[in-house]
Amino acid sequence: MLKQTDRMAPVAGPLVEDVSARALVDGQWIPVSGITDGLGLRQHDADPLLEHDTDPNHMWVAPEGAKLEAIEFDLGTEVSLDLMLVWNYNEPNILGCGLRQARISVWTQQTGWQVVSPSFEFDIAEGTDDYDVPREFRFNGVRASKVRLDSLMNIDLGDRIGIAEVQFYKGKPENGLQAQFGRST
Repeated sequence: MLKQTDRMAPVAGPLVEDVSARALVDGQWIPVSGITDGLGLRQHDADPLLEHDTDPNHMWVAPEGAKLEAIEFDLGTEVSLDLMLVWNYNEPNILGCGLRQARISVWTQQTGWQVVSPSFEFDIAEGTDDYDVPREFRFNGVRASKVRLDSLMNIDLGDRIGIAEVQFYKGKPENGLQAQFGRST
């Protein structure tokens, strides 16, 4: 895929560190590793964007035949959120497992769950080690200590849904500079 050489990272505040994730699969919450740890992300070209690899060990997909009801991210503390970046499931032969649509909600102790987007669309991954265009969702300063994706649908409308990486960024930087995006391996 030919990409423009003048692409820039979006403007965002600091990365929210130590985010944990869990998934509601067949009515049971299970821990999800590999989608908030930065494994699989690296910088290997001249643009300022991190690329995600195609190694399935650096991503997560729901078990075959299981019903994935939600993915929940615990930010560790309440923060003013600016940006969420989602690298979709990037294993070349099963890109259809990638997330196509989800409702996005935020949670605080004071307000409980609040829907911030009833139906957000995601893009299919590239299926290459040069996948550097994650889907951006702007929270515009909404306060949250948790973020939930539910009402999930995948690309090919099958039963498996997966994600490669998700990163959250706090309120916008005052100087308006491009973010130095997340951890990479």
